[in-house]
Amino acid sequence: MGRVPFDNPETHYELTMIHEGLLLEYSGKELGLMFWSSWTKQLLILSLLANLIFPWQISSFIFGFLFFLLKLIVLCILVALIETVFAKVRLFRVKDILITSFVTGVIALILLVKQNVGGFN
Repeated sequence: MGRVPFDNPETHYELTMIHEGLLLEYSGKELGLMFWSSWTKQLLILSLLANLIFPWQISSFIFGFLFFLLKLIVLCILVALIETVFAKVRLFRVKDILITSFVTGVIALILLVKQNVGGFN
């Protein structure tokens, strides 16, 4: 999503201009639709993360929706805290974060396959 520890979309550096250059051609309603689509993508990703991190559900429609909004608010506060604590990560530290996330994903995949194939004995 172009978040702060890895990317600052508000700068006009060469790498950022690849993404921001697309928006320079638009104005008015079309620019508003581009921003709206970006916000929709962010809401979709945050919704998926909120349901993965907090997998609890409430069966009632009204209370379920309110609980979902509460999960989104908690996740947004968590993202804001992370962004303020890690204002910028040096470029050579990004590979450590990516390796850690890759190894965590591989471990989760191995555990999932082990659970589906033979179970935990």
